[in-house]
Amino acid sequence: MPSLPAPDADVNSHEFKIIDNKQNVLLLYDRGIDRNVTELPGQDPVTYTYLDTCMMDMNLETRKPNFEWCPLDHDVSPDEALVDDPTIAPLKDYL
Repeated sequence: MPSLPAPDADVNSHEFKIIDNKQNVLLLYDRGIDRNVTELPGQDPVTYTYLDTCMMDMNLETRKPNFEWCPLDHDVSPDEALVDDPTIAPLKDYL
């Protein structure tokens, strides 16, 4: 069941578009997810925080989501979009 972004989620104000005669909004938001990266090639058993960028279509009047999709909730593997940048460690960019 879709849920509203957590109060501490980072809503991307550049990707916020009101649609459907001002009834709905399309938005992107980021959430930090801790995940064991043992399954990634060459990584020691350790947990990293991934920045999971989710998309949502939400009704503006009811504030209930019509649709929500997050990569980590839909079996997108971290090694498909992993940025190995030591300047942002331990945060890894995702999506």
